[in-house]
Amino acid sequence: MKTIQHYFQSLVCLSVCAFLLISCHKEESDSLGIWTPVIWEDTDYEQVQEDGNDYFSVPSDGGSFQFHCKNYDIITFLAGEVKQEGETLLHIPFDEEKSIGKYFKIAENDICDVVVEGSDVSVSIKPNDGTVRFVDIDIAYGDVRSFLRFKQNGK
Repeated sequence: MKTIQHYFQSLVCLSVCAFLLISCHKEESDSLGIWTPVIWEDTDYEQVQEDGNDYFSVPSDGGSFQFHCKNYDIITFLAGEVKQEGETLLHIPFDEEKSIGKYFKIAENDICDVVVEGSDVSVSIKPNDGTVRFVDIDIAYGDVRSFLRFKQNGK
């Protein structure tokens, strides 16, 4: 014979299951762990396609680029990479000594300089006397990652 306690336990179990199913619904807001992709302010920089990726075109003389993230106030520079002739030429970590805290990051090397401050990113690509090279800058906010990709022709 079923008791009131058995019915109460069944009701609690069904309620918990229903709550879990509802809380896993994907159309909920960011508070459930779904992050909106980084949205960059539009720029007039020339872009080219290579291997299914969009790259900002950089002349062999080099160039400077400014980007502004529209939907996050603070982004973080994680790392970068430079490839030339299919080989990784250089990994670009941020400079611990020149960076201030978590939200002002600097990376400087012989190929490019990267400065991330708040939601602004500045990338300066130095002149290239060699063959075509690719520079990928990895930017993040929480669980969201975005890449700024550059293709620079050689002389």
